[in-house]
Amino acid sequence: MNSDQAHLPGRPRIIAHRGGAAEQAQNTLGAFRACVGSGIDGVEFDVHQARDGVLIIHHDAWLDRSTDGHGAVAVHTAQALAALKVRGAAEGPPRLDDALEALGTDPRLELHLEVKTDHRGRVPDGLVQRCLEAAAARGLTDRLVITSFRADDLERAVTTCPGLRTALAIQLSTSWMVGGLEVLVERGLRIPGCVISLESLLARTNLEWLLEIAPGRLGVWNADDEDDLRFWLGQPVRQIITDRPTLALRLRDD
Repeated sequence: MNSDQAHLPGRPRIIAHRGGAAEQAQNTLGAFRACVGSGIDGVEFDVHQARDGVLIIHHDAWLDRSTDGHGAVAVHTAQALAALKVRGAAEGPPRLDDALEALGTDPRLELHLEVKTDHRGRVPDGLVQRCLEAAAARGLTDRLVITSFRADDLERAVTTCPGLRTALAIQLSTSWMVGGLEVLVERGLRIPGCVISLESLLARTNLEWLLEIAPGRLGVWNADDEDDLRFWLGQPVRQIITDRPTLALRLRDD
């Protein structure tokens, strides 16, 4: 059974942002294990490449904000990164292989894997393909949703892996760089099945148009306070990415 088959139609999916960053230490195995069996519909997490090519789960291109380490993720080896501590946790940034092993045990969970740019603003060559290979090795391809702020990453991914599910993340502060919101949304809609995932405020201010142009393919991030969650739970959106998945689940299912 894949995640689409497990999901009940007519209600938004609840996706734990970085494993539920307001409830657990973000992007850690502890956070991912807490999601397993919790009743949520998916987990979003971020992938970088270490200096030795190992794929690492971490949000920022730099270590300073969320770990006790310093400098760019990409200049450290996987062994050096494992020796660090994520703030609020007794563990370092996990490897992608370990994250997939932890999350793979719950068949209802979608795996929203966001490919990240490094400290030079580049997505390493082959990063998406290596993520696909890691998921395929565990039989998880049908649960994967490759996410990026860069439409060209997703266009290449679906060419390599037809039928792959994707999500184009969009925020106001960067949409102008590619010609504006309409241009970016329309480009995402040309990718078969791609979810259009917008920051919450941007989606609210353009909601009528978005629901008309992207029915069934609209997602929002990050909806974290109760009022925002209640609003989006009442809208016909595919998914809600949130730092507070436990609250979102309670509000949806009460």
